[in-house]
Amino acid sequence: MAIAEKDFLKKYFPSIDIVEVPATQYTFQRDKLQQEIKKTDIIIAHGGGNLGNQYQTAEDIRRDIIKRWPENRIIIFPQTIYFNSKVDNAEEELRKSQNIYNTHKNLSLFTREKQSYRFAKDNFACRVYLVPDIVLSMNRFQNYHRNDEIILCLRNDIEKNIDIETEKIIWDTAKHLSDNVKYIDTQKPYNISIDKREQAVIDFWELFSKARLVVTDRMHGMIFAAITKTPCVVLNNYNHKIRGTYDWIKDLPFIALVDNREGLETIIKELYSYNINEDKSDLRYLNEYYRVLVQVIKGNY
Repeated sequence: MAIAEKDFLKKYFPSIDIVEVPATQYTFQRDKLQQEIKKTDIIIAHGGGNLGNQYQTAEDIRRDIIKRWPENRIIIFPQTIYFNSKVDNAEEELRKSQNIYNTHKNLSLFTREKQSYRFAKDNFACRVYLVPDIVLSMNRFQNYHRNDEIILCLRNDIEKNIDIETEKIIWDTAKHLSDNVKYIDTQKPYNISIDKREQAVIDFWELFSKARLVVTDRMHGMIFAAITKTPCVVLNNYNHKIRGTYDWIKDLPFIALVDNREGLETIIKELYSYNINEDKSDLRYLNEYYRVLVQVIKGNY
């Protein structure tokens, strides 16, 4: 995500200076940053799927930024909003975010799917916009020779939503089609330093680019497949972020979203047989949707 955000800024604003502050360092550096950041500086908050109470630490950092710099222009890059109602403090946490977001006079919040956009419009007084996930602004298609590998890019965390039977169907179908089936995850169980981060992501994209098929329940697994033009079966998750993001790319014939295990085996077989070399689709049509983000950064909105 950070790589895509910096890539976007460098593409449209090649002359600006970008200073990155990792979330892991923010708490330790915020007092120093408060002395160094000028009122004319633009503060960009990380995008993703962590606005709400599902990932409380990320929301706490975002609130602190908004409170700490009331005079600066602050832009929150494309986010999914999710306040988990199954958690007792959901309403309280929403009110906390509302109280902080709504008092900032120059805050722009970008959402990446329609449900989050509607939620933000209903609950926040700041400027709210709808654009695709920022990673979709990248084109990482490389015409590698495709092997027969099937990549299973499946979650193993609090957002895991597929049951054992569904996972068995995926595994059995994949093994029937190919002897080369690999489990991976876009989320590493360890931190990667900034200087090694880009190469790690490039290696990941190359892995996708050489595979014949990806089966995933991760939103960025789906997006990585889209930007590398890799046939992909996507399993929907428990909230709206995958389906909402899929709406931006639903016309790509090599990406299929499934809501349950019914017909899953057939779809996996169909996309495994899809000839991606004859596919003429691309993501350039999304460029027009990012224009509003460029204009907001320029200060034209």
